[in-house]
Parts: sequence; C-alpha cells; structure tokens
Amino acid sequence: MNALCIGDPIDYGNLGLGNQLMTTMSNALLAYLFGRCLVVRSPLLRAAFDFPEFVHSSFPHGRSILELPVLNGRKHLITALVRRDVSYHYQTRWWHAKNILNKEITDHFNVTTVEKAMHAVGAVLFSSPSRVVSLQTNALMKQHSLLTAVHLRTFADSKCPLPGRLTYGDCGQCVPKRTIRCIRTLAFGPAVIFGDNPTLVARVARDGDVNESSFFGRQTSKTLTVSTIKSGYELLDPVVIWNTLRLSKVRVGSSGSTFSKSAMLVSGIHTGDILVDLRCQKTFPSDGDLFACRSARWTDLV
Repeated sequence: MNALCIGDPIDYGNLGLGNQLMTTMSNALLAYLFGRCLVVRSPLLRAAFDFPEFVHSSFPHGRSILELPVLNGRKHLITALVRRDVSYHYQTRWWHAKNILNKEITDHFNVTTVEKAMHAVGAVLFSSPSRVVSLQTNALMKQHSLLTAVHLRTFADSKCPLPGRLTYGDCGQCVPKRTIRCIRTLAFGPAVIFGDNPTLVARVARDGDVNESSFFGRQTSKTLTVSTIKSGYELLDPVVIWNTLRLSKVRVGSSGSTFSKSAMLVSGIHTGDILVDLRCQKTFPSDGDLFACRSARWTDLV
C-alpha cells in the first residue's frame, strides 16, 4: 500500500452503525483495488472494533483530503483513484462506489457478486469487536441460551423526518400485514427480538421469545446520531445488538436495514437466515419488488 489513502469522515451525521459498516467495507474494496491505504476515523467504529494493524486511524499528514467523486460518473471516479501525479486522499460516508465499480471488484476478488467481496473484507475488519463488546455479547447470549436473533427495523430515513431528531424508533410508518403473518409462520426457535416498534415486536413474539429490554435487563439506547458519542450505553448498545446478530446461528433481518444486512455480510449467510420486507410500498420506482419474507441471498445484502 502507498501513502495515498481512502477513508471515512469523523462525523457521519445521522448515519448509524449499519451505514458506517457498509461505507467502510466499500472503502476497503476500493483500497484493495487501487492500492491505497485504508483509514477508519469514525469514533463509533474505532471504539467498537479491534482493527488489523494495516487500518489507519487518521490520514497521513501533508496531503489534501477531498470528497470521493462518486456522483461524477464511472470514468471520473476511476481517474481520481488511479492518478498518482496528484497527491489527494479521498473520504466518503457513502458506499455507492462499489456499485459503480462492480465488475472491477468482482474480477479482482474472483467472486460472482460484489456482496461476496464485501464479505471477504468485512470478515477481516469486523470479526473482532472490542473486549468490552465481546464480553457483554457473550454473557448475554449465554444467559438467555437463544440461537435465533430477529431484527425488525421499521424506522426509515425516507419515511421519518431526520432534521433535529436525536433518536430513532416508531414514527407511525406503515407495517405490512403480509410480513407480520409471514414472520409468525417462520419455523425458528425461541429468539431475541430487537426492534424499534414495540407494537410490532409484541405482535410477532411467541412463547419463549425475549424482547430487547428483557435481553439487556434495561431499556436500551435509541440514539440516532451516534457518530461522535464517546462512551456509555449509547455507544455500546447498538454494537452489542449487531454483534449478537453476527454470532447467532439463525437470523431474521430487515431487508431495508443496513444494520441487519451488514451483520450477515460480515459473518456470511447461515442456513436458515431470513429477510423480511417491512415496506408497505416502494419509495422509488427502481426499488426492488415488495415481498413478505424469504431466505437471505447474497444479492439481497447490499
């Protein structure tokens, strides 16, 4: 690797843990592809994971840091990352570049989909949570002896107002009845059900299931803007939930949640993993077709 790097900003704004994980995996693909060093500056990610030594905590001094030009087209993006006569570092808080360079990435990693390449880098970067996160996750999973984790994320940036919002959760958005029926027919054992909509969690819970507050033994943090949080439950709660998803033998995740999908990307898809669709309608015409629930596929995870 040379001294030109690609990385993330210190402040992600309203982008939470799942989005930050997706961004870092996408940046890692670009770093490998173009021979750049990888930088992870997010205070949340730095506190939550023990990164390999090759991951930098800051950009090397003496060079300008520019925004990665992901909106200017494929040719401009490649030119920016390939050029060596201009000494720029690049940063981004988005993960669109992996789609623009899909063919180059799959060829470089010798895989059939970009999601499998993200799994390859994600397993290296995010399989070693910090000691505090690991201890808490392992203790809770052992205490409750549950093999299945369910993550029902109804909160959606496109449906819920973000300006001024400090927490996420139910903002009155529609939850499709077809998906509720499908979840209740799934053949998974006693589970911990993580969710931002208490009514939905109660409707799908069965005898033996544990909700989020019972799992932790307290009310958990619902902080949305986690980028600059330094310590405490507000920092650790989402990471412990994510790590529980990563480690559980069977997962039921939300198809529209980068939080759910990043856990499956890092661990790889397990037999029995399910994705549920909590959309009542498409946000954009280009969005995928609505469904109720189905077995997780690699192409569902980005």
